[in-house]
Amino acid sequence: MTRSSIREYTEAVRGRYVRASKKEKGRILDEFTKVIGCYRKAAIRLLRQGNQPRGNKKRGRPQQYGAAAAGAPFCVWRLWASFSNGSN
Repeated sequence: MTRSSIREYTEAVRGRYVRASKKEKGRILDEFTKVIGCYRKAAIRLLRQGNQPRGNKKRGRPQQYGAAAAGAPFCVWRLWASFSNGSN
């Protein structure tokens, strides 16, 4: 299945899934996992979340140093290389 067809099928099934009882949700999940070919937990995530846009928030550790400090290691490396080449 293509991503667009998975998205369409998910939108179609989501309404039934949200309104269903616990037993019916189990049946819907069984059907969904067979059709899509994914694990149950992934199916639950797909069916519970709506089309939520992803934020543009950067992931990971925030940058500590500015642009001026970013060039310092290169300067130190160049200085070290000039001293090590001159001693040979």
